[in-house]
Amino acid sequence: MHRRSGSDTDSRFQSRAHPLSVTVVRSGAQRRYTEHGSVVCGRVLRDGLTKMQKVTEVRDEVLFPQRPDYLFDPEGWPQRIGDANEGRGGTVMVANDTGRFALRQYRRGGLVARLLADQYLYTGAENTRCMREWRLLLEMTRIGLPVPVPAAARFIQSGLFYRASLVTRWIPDSETLAQRLTQRPLMSQHWHKLGGVIATFHQHGIYHADLNAHNVMLDAESNWFLIDFDRGEQRERGKWQLTNLGRLHRSLEKERGRMQATHWDRADWSALLEGYAAVSDSVR
Repeated sequence: MHRRSGSDTDSRFQSRAHPLSVTVVRSGAQRRYTEHGSVVCGRVLRDGLTKMQKVTEVRDEVLFPQRPDYLFDPEGWPQRIGDANEGRGGTVMVANDTGRFALRQYRRGGLVARLLADQYLYTGAENTRCMREWRLLLEMTRIGLPVPVPAAARFIQSGLFYRASLVTRWIPDSETLAQRLTQRPLMSQHWHKLGGVIATFHQHGIYHADLNAHNVMLDAESNWFLIDFDRGEQRERGKWQLTNLGRLHRSLEKERGRMQATHWDRADWSALLEGYAAVSDSVR
């Protein structure tokens, strides 16, 4: 899938740029400013007499003209369709009259999760996991890359730590690469196309911190998408691009070892690399 631009860009993934004047409340003081393409609001909550929390949110006003009370509550949405097969198990698929969304509660992995399952050290609003991913998704959507459209984000600061959530549009009629390979093989042109999509991300300096078979999605029209850009960033091109590909390759090998029915072999990977090289060479 090549990078879309102009009239070819799917309307689901077009950037929504509309400057908005909003109010931010920080510890009782108010200030007004303009956030491009989103609504930002903050409020301070007091829990009992000892604990103070500051809640900061952003949302797309086109998708949510009025903030629904259930926006970040997976149990409160009109429909909870089920758990999404991505990330560390903190993502659920939900829906309302607007459509389907993926709601993620950021969670840690590894040993540290036993102590701080969903808490992160607060070092500033722009450094929070949700705001970094929100802004990266906005930039990729503006460019025209095939990623989920960001819908809303929130972090709740309490003392030295914070918890975070992110809402994105669900990609219609899609499944992960890992899911697809357990059912039936992909044709060579699909692998070639996927290689070209990854190369397009790399040409724009988009680094995916966890490029694996569960973060690559294919829709019913054979379009590829990348999801879950937690800890991703835009950086100068370099050796990290090959490391990115290597991570995906290891993921596919792991899936083949874990699932005996996985339809994937070396010829498929060669087709992916050919597609990657074709896009990389075309822009040099």
